[in-house]
Amino acid sequence: MTATLRAVLATPETVVFTDHGTESRALPWQPPAVITEAMKRDAVHALGALKVRSRPATQGEAEAFVAHLANLCAGKDLPPESKLMGAVSSILRAEYPAAVINDPGALDRVMQRLSSPDRPTWWPSWPELDMALDAERSALREQWRRLDVLAKGNSGARAMLARQRQDDSPPSATEEQKARVRELLAAAGFALKSDPHPLRDSPLTR
Repeated sequence: MTATLRAVLATPETVVFTDHGTESRALPWQPPAVITEAMKRDAVHALGALKVRSRPATQGEAEAFVAHLANLCAGKDLPPESKLMGAVSSILRAEYPAAVINDPGALDRVMQRLSSPDRPTWWPSWPELDMALDAERSALREQWRRLDVLAKGNSGARAMLARQRQDDSPPSATEEQKARVRELLAAAGFALKSDPHPLRDSPLTR
């Protein structure tokens, strides 16, 4: 993946002021205003590579991941082998992708999510590990979504922005909601324009 493509895929951030100082917060990702042919080709190539890497991890890959995690978490005080193999089995059942299990960066991020000052050496429960791995899988899916937009070129970007505008628009009122509004207006002495006698029995006509 080229440096340009990495920069385009990166999640934008903004700095906000809080009671404790400042902190960075993520902003919604937007495709560039113009997607060049070179950028489109790079995205297509990256999508192909990501598709291969998104296959479910093998047992050997899951075992290697758990072994590395155990060394980082527990050091010499390794948990029982039954717990380690339980984690391997759970990873295989959940079909976590090889792109996550084989990524050293993902292992570091999982460790950061699991680390706690009050337990320097420990072995995480499966719900803890599952939550950390699921966050990595969600990030991988988001990367896929962004690459897919770029691979489709400017038409893909326009389609994405159109969907966002549609999602942001307020939902249409249901018939039940419209009926309730008519009842409230009628009780107040008003009627909707669709009423064939809009001002009949209104205090304004008396």
